[in-house]
Amino acid sequence: MELGVKQVLDSSGVQPKDVPDYLNFGRQLYKACAKFSGDLLATKAATILGRWVSEGLTSSVLETIRTQVFHIGPPLPAAR
Repeated sequence: MELGVKQVLDSSGVQPKDVPDYLNFGRQLYKACAKFSGDLLATKAATILGRWVSEGLTSSVLETIRTQVFHIGPPLPAAR
């Protein structure tokens, strides 16, 4: 998992000082994958992603990690 995250970070040009935060994001997604699945996992991943964006990380890099490393898509829109 960490190797996959680091590959995304390398290809995205992330500063070395930010790598630990992106790795922590990956670790949180890894734990979520063990507890949740399906749309609930996608919703949980969106919540985790939002938290790290508020911490100053780049949303496009986080989304790439979510989809390429963990194969989690965005949550489905709420039914009306």
